[in-house]
Amino acid sequence: MVAIALCTLVLYPLKHIAPVASLAVVYLPAVLVVSVTWGAWLGIGTAVLSALAYDYFHIPPVGQLTASHASYWVVR
Repeated sequence: MVAIALCTLVLYPLKHIAPVASLAVVYLPAVLVVSVTWGAWLGIGTAVLSALAYDYFHIPPVGQLTASHASYWVVR
């Protein structure tokens, strides 16, 4: 949970220099560290919680688990 919170906080200043749709990769190191340290099941849980946090806090409309535009679901 701490890793997800840190990644979520790191995204706020990064949103000013990069498109929000391409910043999901920030959560990847946290997922990898949890997977290597505590196993695949906790890694999968971390990945799911990371996706939910990313969607809820950074994808418009913020504060909802729905994307306002289809381009947020698939990054080109």
